[in-house]
Amino acid sequence: MSVSTHIYLLRDPNSTEHKNMVTALKALKDIGVSELPEKLATYFETPYAEEVYDEGYLKIGHMSHGSHYSDEISGVVEYNDEMRSGFEVFVKELPPEVDIIRFYNSY
Repeated sequence: MSVSTHIYLLRDPNSTEHKNMVTALKALKDIGVSELPEKLATYFETPYAEEVYDEGYLKIGHMSHGSHYSDEISGVVEYNDEMRSGFEVFVKELPPEVDIIRFYNSY
């Protein structure tokens, strides 16, 4: 059995900015607009409305051990020694929009 450890950097889903962005996104989806305006495309990290799947928490970055999919995240580095592996988080170096750091293991 293998284990992978993941870290996600997330925005606060209850912030006013996030709620406003989700409201704008939903309004555009409701009228059939596929291509997002620049501000929304930057915020949701995609130019296409249909590629925004989870509006509850917005991922800023993701790293994992045991997986080939990882983003480069400012302030987060992999940690390895003889018997352990994990992540080191340099809090002062995280992107300013990070509100939540989620760690989890997947079996």
